[in-house]
Amino acid sequence: MIMSETTKVSKMNNNDKFNLNSFISPDVSYAPVYIWVWNDVCTREIIDSQLAEMQNLGIRAFYILPEPKKFRPDSMPTNLSPEYLSDEYSELCGYAFEQGKNLGMTCWIYDEGGWPSGSACGKVIKNHPEYARRTLEVYEHNFSAGEVYKKTNPYVIATFINDCDMIAEGGVFEKDTAVTEYVAEKENGSYPDLLNKNATDYFIEITHKKYPLNNVTAVFTDEPKAPTDAFNNEIVQRYEAMYGESILPHLPLIMERATVTEENVHILHRWYDLCSHTFCENFLLPCKKWANENGFAFTGHLDKDHSPDGCMNGGGNFNLMRALRCFDIPGIDVIWRQIYPESKSKIKNDMNAYNGFYPRYASSSAAQNGTKLAMSEVFGVAGPGLTYDMMRYTVGYQAVRGINIFNPFNFPLGRKGQLLAQELPIFTENQPYYRYLGQFNRYTERLSYISSLGERICETALYYPVSDFQGRLNAEMVAKEFDSLGRKLEDMTVDFDIVDDDVIQSAEITDGFVHIGRAKYKNIIIPEGAYIPESTQTALNNFIGCGGKVLYELSALKPVVEVDGVGLRAMHRKAENAEIFILFNESEECNNHRVSLPSSKGYLIDLESGKLQHLQAENGVLNISLATGETAVVLLSDETYDAEDKKEFKNFF
Repeated sequence: MIMSETTKVSKMNNNDKFNLNSFISPDVSYAPVYIWVWNDVCTREIIDSQLAEMQNLGIRAFYILPEPKKFRPDSMPTNLSPEYLSDEYSELCGYAFEQGKNLGMTCWIYDEGGWPSGSACGKVIKNHPEYARRTLEVYEHNFSAGEVYKKTNPYVIATFINDCDMIAEGGVFEKDTAVTEYVAEKENGSYPDLLNKNATDYFIEITHKKYPLNNVTAVFTDEPKAPTDAFNNEIVQRYEAMYGESILPHLPLIMERATVTEENVHILHRWYDLCSHTFCENFLLPCKKWANENGFAFTGHLDKDHSPDGCMNGGGNFNLMRALRCFDIPGIDVIWRQIYPESKSKIKNDMNAYNGFYPRYASSSAAQNGTKLAMSEVFGVAGPGLTYDMMRYTVGYQAVRGINIFNPFNFPLGRKGQLLAQELPIFTENQPYYRYLGQFNRYTERLSYISSLGERICETALYYPVSDFQGRLNAEMVAKEFDSLGRKLEDMTVDFDIVDDDVIQSAEITDGFVHIGRAKYKNIIIPEGAYIPESTQTALNNFIGCGGKVLYELSALKPVVEVDGVGLRAMHRKAENAEIFILFNESEECNNHRVSLPSSKGYLIDLESGKLQHLQAENGVLNISLATGETAVVLLSDETYDAEDKKEFKNFF
């Protein structure tokens, strides 16, 4: 399932050729898109006041994230009024969009009241309880000799003795017997079954269609998901139609009550691959279709994307790469401190960047879709101690890995009491970094301009072993190897994308390269021990036959640039009139680097001031000292620009 660019709004303006004026003052399409949290009483007067405040802070793009009173009343009480999705609420959103347009701002639609997306803050299930999701549950019961078996629950779908032999109603037990009933149990919560297209259609009907569409350029969806043990009739029927057998005898395997072996692991591959397709086809793609039909881009991110196997462990999407390619602008989530030097831990947990190269999931998906655009939601609950050095580190870390639209959280409507303490940081007048926000926004706009300019040069791809994550047989070992290879590639200053089976099987293979969208790979790295589906292996053999390279070790790979010094990450881009090298220091210390460039003719670009410095590189070797989290941009060009003789890099602000 490879998506293609279908909507004009999924493009940034003026990014094929370097233009100094466009760099100094980037178009609004490069502006950070701030999350305007509506958590309090809203009026036209408040909208006017806060839009004026945004203007003063250099905020040029936003979307409204409503937090209704019913969102988290016990843990995060809010005072939103008018009521979410009421006519009065929609009218105020339309007013905000129109006033934003008058101020030269752009707007997105956020598709949920709170998060995760898909429930309309409980309204889908309230109005259609039949759309509640069902999950597999297991119950054990004892029957006496001579008893006739009768289901103990009307939603029992299969019953087993010893999780091996299925039994049907009406059978008589010859001896005392323990049985296990598998139940497709209806959840009591307010979240619908996103594997059910009827639920999605109703969600779109009561959310998306309630918003005025003036001045809207994108629709954002936030962490939609299905549970790993999701179960519905459509998937059961599709499985049987595709594979000529029922899934029911394999329920103990799905529920981890039977041992996974080499002989039966294909059942899990089939089942979860089908769940993945169903999630894309019944939720993500209908949302994208609605957005595109109205002239908007479809954007957002999924959950647990910072963990290699998060697609099966809490992410609820079954195959992250396939799901991300359903977006016009695929994204990631960096609302914690997943990205910061102290978090680059060797110990895996939910709060660190154990899989520190995970921005590449989104940028790879964008390239494979044929676009340049990948986004990141940032800062949301990073804490009150956020500084501009941390903000600069976070955006630079991602930009050098292909993220070029940033979505900061949050600019709150409510400015009193608990509303200022629920989601930190907040960009309000009582914060120490408030007066520098405009400067940071302009810095980020320039970074977005540069990191989307021309075409990214990336010829290496790391194979995403999703079958192992789905099959569980060697998941932990292969996830560790996948992560290790990604870290080694980064330490070697090798730029790379992530590819999955869909890409390898569907891409055009010519002249020793895999071609798909804007992506072009001549090296595909396979984690040792990874399960390779037969159709993928066939495509890889064809790739090798055409001169491509499938590798299990990395020594033959060439870096983006030759570097002496540690902690430097690099991206190479080619525009019509220049080559660009983006250099980022992600180590915990200020480091000196010797960088070997293909030319000495060019400039260093200052993202903070917008000024250029004549490149001082003897025989193509640049000596540069970068602070932690600092980004240097090298512009190699025959064109002449006004430039300073020397620029000192320094800590931010």
